[in-house]
Amino acid sequence: MESKLTKEDRVRRAATEKAGRTQKHLLSLHHCLVRSDVMRHHHDALVAEVSHDGMEAFTAIKKVRLFAYLAFWFTALAGVIERYEELRNSGSIPRDPEVDRLLTIEFKGIVKRFRNSVAHCADHDDQRTLEFFDHEAKVPDHATSLAAAFHAYIRKQKSQ
Repeated sequence: MESKLTKEDRVRRAATEKAGRTQKHLLSLHHCLVRSDVMRHHHDALVAEVSHDGMEAFTAIKKVRLFAYLAFWFTALAGVIERYEELRNSGSIPRDPEVDRLLTIEFKGIVKRFRNSVAHCADHDDQRTLEFFDHEAKVPDHATSLAAAFHAYIRKQKSQ
């Protein structure tokens, strides 16, 4: 049956199969992004709670929760970044100028080192962990902007 297909039919079928693989990759990327978002939303809610209730409400338990949310938010986000770059570089998904603009070498380095310190259960005073907090004023906002850019990218690609 394959030999009876015209060249145009084979080209059309290959394009359809490629589009299906692209959508599958985008769906898996979206699932990873959503898992990262869950931790980001928990982090943001705790920050809002402490901001509303005052620093005296920032108990030891809340500090542990805050660090856990940060740790798993950025661990998941590092996975999203690596998967996006892998798929983009292989041509499996299209590149996105806004996502690419936000994926600076500095940001990726901070996130990756922090993720590695978390994922490999490093000492609490591991330099990779401490370095993350040196950038605390800008890294979460940058990560939030990156997540928004990823969501916009995925919506755009799903609608095509």
